[in-house]
Amino acid sequence: MANSNEYRQYAEDCLRLAEQAGLPETRSVLMMMAGAWHRLAQQMENAERPANFVGAGCVEWRDKR
Repeated sequence: MANSNEYRQYAEDCLRLAEQAGLPETRSVLMMMAGAWHRLAQQMENAERPANFVGAGCVEWRDKR
């Protein structure tokens, strides 16, 4: 199974190919693919993070009952 770094590399590859694409339709599809790979990388990172992890910029919520 691929990891988030590989997915980010796929996204970069799509962006590089999009820059070289001649047709606007091809460029658009490659940009969408890059976005999908990037989102997948983020989802994988979130799934790998421990449940009690509070990242930078996040606020830990506690029930005050």
